[in-house]
Amino acid sequence: PDIALADVVLASSSSTEAVTASKNYFALYSQDSAGAGPFSPFKVLGYSDRAVYLTLLSDGTSGAFVSNKGAPQWITLASHLIQLEEKRQIVTACVLKGSLYFFGPGWTYVCSDNTSLPVTWVPPQQADGRIGTPSVSGVSANSSLGYAWVGDTTGLYLLENGIYPALPISHLNQSEWDRINWYGPQGSVEVQDFPERKVVMVKAPLDSIDAYGTHLLVWDYSQGKTWDKVNFCGTWDGDSFASIGALARVFNPTAKLWEVYMSRGTLGKVLRSKSAAAGDASLYNDDALGYTSVYRSAALPPVSPEPRQIIAFRPRLLGNGAITPTVYTLDNTRNHVLAPITASSAPGKFPLILADVQSEGAFLEFSNGGVADAWFSVAGYECFVAADEFVMQR
Repeated sequence: PDIALADVVLASSSSTEAVTASKNYFALYSQDSAGAGPFSPFKVLGYSDRAVYLTLLSDGTSGAFVSNKGAPQWITLASHLIQLEEKRQIVTACVLKGSLYFFGPGWTYVCSDNTSLPVTWVPPQQADGRIGTPSVSGVSANSSLGYAWVGDTTGLYLLENGIYPALPISHLNQSEWDRINWYGPQGSVEVQDFPERKVVMVKAPLDSIDAYGTHLLVWDYSQGKTWDKVNFCGTWDGDSFASIGALARVFNPTAKLWEVYMSRGTLGKVLRSKSAAAGDASLYNDDALGYTSVYRSAALPPVSPEPRQIIAFRPRLLGNGAITPTVYTLDNTRNHVLAPITASSAPGKFPLILADVQSEGAFLEFSNGGVADAWFSVAGYECFVAADEFVMQR
């Protein structure tokens, strides 16, 4: 910027104008004569009328440059750099309820704006020393509702009011979560929340390193956000249409709905979810390629301290083709494949499927077996226990 200040004033170290000018202008980070910027941020977000730039520093450590309020490019090394204690790595960040959260591989920190220079803020305080994320896209925050989904190497956690629960929502699906390869390129693991549908998705390369992602791990939290209430929708395989590039929430102005968009890792179609409300005649068109669809329920009935005899299930679903149900014990060590269901788009009745399971609880899994045009939508289910009956509706 142009500075209207005489040389003689600048030369006077006692001059208030000179001190102000040196602080406000000459310490600013700016591009060099070749037009190169002072640093290369790997993530940018907004916070309290400020811009936050996450970057790697010349000494190999990471930090966050936080601009002045209302001035997103006003940054100095002395007054605008935030680092974690012991210069711990900052991988990503989000904003929840007026606080700025920083995440690293095994830790979560939080700090707040005091309306002054960032250097005067209380240093970031540790919110948790065991949970964080090693992926720059491993956090999906809903700042309006005040929660975030955090993809840690140990599971998918809900961060709410600055606290993580004891168990991740992926607790019953730990075998699937442990298949995630965290050592691929940054961004290959991505967490994306879709609050309109009460669904959270995790794009990840499973079993081997991939430049993008090979599968989607999907949970339905319409019944609650704890491990015993979420419904696991399976590991959706992207191999039939190559790797998965990225996920996004996109608003459809015609249907007035939020939809899920998913790009390919290579050239090809951008995939999007559809809704019956959109009136799309090709609602379940899968281009004649079989796509494995799996849906796993929450714990049924609510977890008991003692084993009980679970004798039958009555699912309420509609769809097309043969849908195979499987019942798992609560510890996921035993399973029984039950009689297949012939799905209908207008079912006249709902089947009663016999089971014989002893466990503190159980959960149901439905699958279309990867058959083209075989699909289902689960509306609810009943679980029958010896000398008792429990009804769970969705």
